[in-house]
Amino acid sequence: MKIDVKDKKSIQEKITELTAIGSIFEDEKAFVFIELLIKKANNNLKLAKIVFDISSNSKQKANHKLLEGDSFYDWVIITSYYAMFHITHSLLATKKIRIRNIRVHEATLYAFAHHFILTKELEDDLFLMYEDAEARANQLFNELSEEKQKRGQFTYERLPKANKEPAEESLNNAIKFVRDIESIVRKRWRI
Repeated sequence: MKIDVKDKKSIQEKITELTAIGSIFEDEKAFVFIELLIKKANNNLKLAKIVFDISSNSKQKANHKLLEGDSFYDWVIITSYYAMFHITHSLLATKKIRIRNIRVHEATLYAFAHHFILTKELEDDLFLMYEDAEARANQLFNELSEEKQKRGQFTYERLPKANKEPAEESLNNAIKFVRDIESIVRKRWRI
């Protein structure tokens, strides 16, 4: 699913639909989840790095009594995406927005687009960090969207043995995404 962030009408229609079914909702106490979500995102990132290392390193494979051909790159992709997913939820919580487990991945992406990309709020938050804040904001949105697609692909459509290149790309995207969004969340909530 590719979201065209220039199509504000379609995004608003989807937000209305997802809000009506209770997937996206306002919660005055959403902020209490921010630190937990940041911790979950960073734990997922740590696990993705560990799994990448085990899959890429012969000594690590031997330490874990794995065969040389064993790899878990699909889990690097999946766990990297979840790091991005949880840090996005922490950002949404700064606006008292929560997502329920009804079409949760779709709702997260649309809520992120609606509350931070269309409003240019993410761009404003990135202004001091990047020379071209607008491009970085769009890049962050596209990375989340692409990693969501990859996660679905490697979870449901592919054999478990993904290859190293997409896993490394996912891990690098997640590292930068979590770093940038966590920085923004911490500035917003001074935590």
